[in-house]
Amino acid sequence: MRLRYILISLFLFNLSAFPQTFGIGGGISTIQSPDSYTDDPGGIGLSAGYNIVIKLKFDIPSFPIIPVGFITYYHFSSDESRQIKSTLSVSSIGAGGEYKIIHGPLSPYIASDIAYNIGNWEFNMGNIETGTPDVSTFNTRIGVAVGIGAELTMLPLVGVDASIKYHLVNWIGQDNNEELVKVLSYNLIVLF
Repeated sequence: MRLRYILISLFLFNLSAFPQTFGIGGGISTIQSPDSYTDDPGGIGLSAGYNIVIKLKFDIPSFPIIPVGFITYYHFSSDESRQIKSTLSVSSIGAGGEYKIIHGPLSPYIASDIAYNIGNWEFNMGNIETGTPDVSTFNTRIGVAVGIGAELTMLPLVGVDASIKYHLVNWIGQDNNEELVKVLSYNLIVLF
């Protein structure tokens, strides 16, 4: 147990020796599948939502892949016209890497991530005005994502990161008959 704390401390100390970039932003997310979650006939109407992102990049010299850590909050909600009011909130904590294709003031990159996702479902089947869900579930899953993006350095200490990522939210840890949830996210992050 003590060895684990020593190794984690050494790892964090080594990362702190490299230049770090902190970013905060958000964007739009859309559920691509399964159809039972979307606006398709028979779906519960959770097609589009928003997300909030906190991102940390570690720029290691002479290393082609930039390690990235992130915390993301996703929120999807069905519209008020539906018989069943549904919401899905996912908190995601993860790490990944970005490979810059071109280095310069405008640097496009390819990204991949792995995340620990904590999901909360709520369904109001009768009176929506009460605000108390009739059904509420909570689960954790491991997910992965791939995407592309570009980082624009505007000033020496300020930049913008725009990305599009395709997520498999519950890739590992699915229950029996649980469908794979696929989300497409569009993010804009201000980097400091």
